[in-house]
Amino acid sequence: MPQSVVLNSIEAAGFDVDVTCWFKWNHDVYGWKFQQSWEL
Repeated sequence: MPQSVVLNSIEAAGFDVDVTCWFKWNHDVYGWKFQQSWEL
């Protein structure tokens, strides 16, 4: 799947394209593995 489709879907869902702005990322709810899985 093209990265542009993924990024557009993220924005359409109301998330910031910058994953460091996400609540779960900032508060480490899921920890390091979550962050690594979603690293762009």
